[in-house]
Amino acid sequence: MAKHLEIMNKRYSELEKRRNLEVEGFKTDIKQLRSRLKDVEKQLYKVRHALSFYACLDNSRKYVIVGHLILLAKFQHIGTLTQLIL
Repeated sequence: MAKHLEIMNKRYSELEKRRNLEVEGFKTDIKQLRSRLKDVEKQLYKVRHALSFYACLDNSRKYVIVGHLILLAKFQHIGTLTQLIL
């Protein structure tokens, strides 16, 4: 009987350790996801700010800016125009 109780206590303590490790893993995952979300929010803010600035310009200035961005993309081998804006 005492041996059985000892085995059950050991199993329970192992279960408790696994649960604690699982909770710690979940907390780490949540922390990483929050960090990634903040990064995405910052990028969206930058894009939105750039687009709102672009929207305020008249058509002739827009063409000039787009032309400059295309030239920069060609000379600097940058694949997307959004990288230039950010």
